[in-house]
Amino acid sequence: MHKVISFHSFRRGTGKSTLIANLAVLQAGLGYRVGVIDNALSSPGLHRLFGLREESIDHTLNQVLRGECGVQQAVYTISLPFGEAFRGRVFLLPASAHPGTIAQSMARPHNVEALHLAIQSMTSEIGLDCVLLDTEAGIQESTLQTMAISRTVIVVLRLDQEDYQGTSVSVELAHRLAVPRLLLVVNQADPDIDPSEVKRSVEETYTCDVGAVLPAVGSLIAGEGADLFALRMPQHPLVESLRLIAARALL
Repeated sequence: MHKVISFHSFRRGTGKSTLIANLAVLQAGLGYRVGVIDNALSSPGLHRLFGLREESIDHTLNQVLRGECGVQQAVYTISLPFGEAFRGRVFLLPASAHPGTIAQSMARPHNVEALHLAIQSMTSEIGLDCVLLDTEAGIQESTLQTMAISRTVIVVLRLDQEDYQGTSVSVELAHRLAVPRLLLVVNQADPDIDPSEVKRSVEETYTCDVGAVLPAVGSLIAGEGADLFALRMPQHPLVESLRLIAARALL
């Protein structure tokens, strides 16, 4: 099994994609060659977080899954301030943000076999240490399929009733699929609540390990306006927490 780390959330707006992008650059900062695949075909956004403009994208994951181009054609090397001699790199396989393509993708069955082949090709052809896989929010067939091909599943949640109930379903599915490693990440937690108490409570609720409790800090990991803040503010306490997740996910 390749070192595939998939990220799930019960609903949109948990900051899942922003978390993925920042973890990728932190892992690259540790010297790893990291592949990132935007498999959230109904709401792709990772290309924007990495500063890749839509008009500059000639090939996408959508075309790879339809057999219209090879993986190498659709992978983009992300420029990071680590220097040419640095081994770490981030390679993005973006999804199309064109409305017509999104509608077409939603009308087709999710092709997990083609996705698995794309991961294998990307890993072997580029020489990756791991692949971070963004997924559709919610519980659907594609959720089961991506969990089944993952070595590690990270479920991102916020502390409200809707997310609590939905996350319990995600955790149960991961257990039934015998996912080798399962981590929860609590995002946008109230900064006035002791994170150790939040961690204890969530772990007791789901009988599952919590990788981190990330407090709400302005717009960081909040979706709108989020960016690669791990590069802008490397000494920020939130980034320190993300470094722990980045290293732990690679074990």
